[in-house]
Amino acid sequence: MGKPLSVFCLFCVAVIMTQTGCADKAPSGKGVTNDVVVPNEQAPPGPLEPIVQTSRSGLSATWIADGAHLQSVRLPDGTQVLAGFAAPRDYAGDHPGLGSLVGRRELSLPLAEQADPTGEAAPVSDDAPSGLSDRYRAAVWETDHDGETLIFRHTVPVGRPPDTGHLDLTIRTWLTDRELHVRLLAITDRPTPIALTQQGHWNVAGLSGVPIDELTLQSPTDQFLTDGETRPVENTPFDLRAARPVGTEPLDFDLVAPGEGIRPMVRLTDGLRTMTLLSDYPGVRIWTGEDLGRARRLSPRAALGLSPQYAPGEPGMILLPGEVYRHTIIYRFDGPGFAEDPRP
Repeated sequence: MGKPLSVFCLFCVAVIMTQTGCADKAPSGKGVTNDVVVPNEQAPPGPLEPIVQTSRSGLSATWIADGAHLQSVRLPDGTQVLAGFAAPRDYAGDHPGLGSLVGRRELSLPLAEQADPTGEAAPVSDDAPSGLSDRYRAAVWETDHDGETLIFRHTVPVGRPPDTGHLDLTIRTWLTDRELHVRLLAITDRPTPIALTQQGHWNVAGLSGVPIDELTLQSPTDQFLTDGETRPVENTPFDLRAARPVGTEPLDFDLVAPGEGIRPMVRLTDGLRTMTLLSDYPGVRIWTGEDLGRARRLSPRAALGLSPQYAPGEPGMILLPGEVYRHTIIYRFDGPGFAEDPRP
């Protein structure tokens, strides 16, 4: 009798654990309940047709199961603010991670060389020279719904034969009146380095509107990465604590925000529409979208690249069997068509 009661208690503790970016103990069982992640079973692939979520305010997000790409985000006034392809098939070609789940190889591979409690960690992917894991974005993910929440699931092989294991990935996403929530979760059956995020290229004026040069950028981040070290942003070009135009110079840098938990990382506005990126990652990468020139029908600097991530110099974590990897990203919008926001 003692053993079943113990398993039940562990399950209850796992369900009520905090949902900030961390690794928590995983329960046993099947499927996904709230934020509980368990091994994925083989299932028919999700639909290849776009999946559209729409909030009561008219904010919409479009996803495709092929790669679990966030294809489009439209504001209530119809403005398309996320760079993406009109045809899902175009995501199969070369592109700079448009609305992609990213497993940054340059972040995760060093972890495989670090000592972990078992000394058995192995990289998730060793065949993605671009730094984006093709095993995430080239696969068709299983899809499901839990009320208004859209769920993507996919299993990735980890390790090298004959000692291989599995990394079970889950994306849960939903809309409120003015926010898009993206929650990343993972479990594994062997020690696995992991550094996941969801990235996108954004222009709150619309992809055919104001160039990003004229957008205003602000971030509370107070440190930046240089020469492998983090330093204060004060009196440097990386100080975005006071709002300023994006400008015409190329930008590509990693910043670190103070505080813990879910917090604002970047605010982008054209004076009429605003997007605020919040996350429980400590860092964020910002770049001016020169890489969009690699994508069909998109122009360099058509949108600003944003990728919440681990702090520079902190390559991620070793996820151990029995733990749950959790991270939350929120995109908050304001502009024509939204009700007045009661928050200050």
